Amino acid sequence: MIYFTAWLYWDPPRTAFTIPFISWPVAWYGILFVTGFILSYFIINPIMTRFLIQTKAVPGDYADVKEISYRVTDKLCRFVVLGTLVGARLGSVIFYDWEIYRQNPWEILQVWKGGLASHGGVIGVTFGIYLFSLYIRKQIPKLTFLRILDFVAIPAALASCFIRLGNFVNQEIVGTLTTVPWAVVFGHAADGSAPLPRHPVQLYEAAAYLITFFILFTLWKKKGDILPAGTFVGLLMVLIFGSRFILELWKDRMTSTWVIPGLEMGQILSIPLILIGGYFAGRGLLKSHSPHS
Repeated sequence: MIYFTAWLYWDPPRTAFTIPFISWPVAWYGILFVTGFILSYFIINPIMTRFLIQTKAVPGDYADVKEISYRVTDKLCRFVVLGTLVGARLGSVIFYDWEIYRQNPWEILQVWKGGLASHGGVIGVTFGIYLFSLYIRKQIPKLTFLRILDFVAIPAALASCFIRLGNFVNQEIVGTLTTVPWAVVFGHAADGSAPLPRHPVQLYEAAAYLITFFILFTLWKKKGDILPAGTFVGLLMVLIFGSRFILELWKDRMTSTWVIPGLEMGQILSIPLILIGGYFAGRGLLKSHSPHS
């Protein structure tokens, strides 16, 4: 009982409510996941509208462009959601639990049981956006692959924040043992670990992603018109996966398919994304300050 009184004891129900008649439970994780994507839609749309107007990418007055922007954003979000879900699921299966799913492949489709990986989600959403760029390039040639990645990158950090809040509610990805005053005792951690005071690393990540969102959104408001394509997605990768690399130090050890001594799977997968992001962010920021740009 000393743990329950000295630190926050966290053991909420994972189910928010049950849909009547069909008895389908709706989890808090799902609500937060969907909320992040809904907010992303309303952030991407004005970004898309502003770009289409300033670049004169489509003909018509403001009302016409705004209507086109709504249609394009709607289609884009469908590609993004599908790419995220498929990629995140396959990432979890391949990177973290391949031995389990290799023996039980039918369980790969049982997404309601959990199991999504952010690195897989990045690969999936990138592929989804690439397919969308092929679909839209004949209609709006100025909507290039890198430009669309930038549009999605800004709200992606906010959506990631909501996903980590969902992990906190689900008591997933728990932190290492600690005695800091803000430690959390997870009553029923998803990995079955003992109810001992731990770092609420999910909240650390959620805060880092929220800060990343405000940085990207503020930069878009001030310099979105002059920064080259690829700058925002590059900054997103550096900030998100840079913070992820550091915060892995406070996560309870996760099982992984590949092992490099001293590094967790999350850190291993973050390194190439940080390097790729650093290239695009550095290139974009240097070009924006070049006297010939």
